[in-house]
Amino acid sequence: MKTLEFGDMIFYAIVSLILILLFWLRFLEPSIGLWGAWLVWAAWACFLVRSYLKARRARL
Repeated sequence: MKTLEFGDMIFYAIVSLILILLFWLRFLEPSIGLWGAWLVWAAWACFLVRSYLKARRARL
């Protein structure tokens, strides 16, 4: 399995932010405000950072 590189993490974070916001605005904003999308994205970004740091520690 390929390890997550720093550039991959940044790319996935930005693309996921765009996709989550578009999905949220289309389907979920009438019931849950836009802050919910930011919370979902923050959790996803934390997961990506944790995965990157875990893989980096394993390589050292």
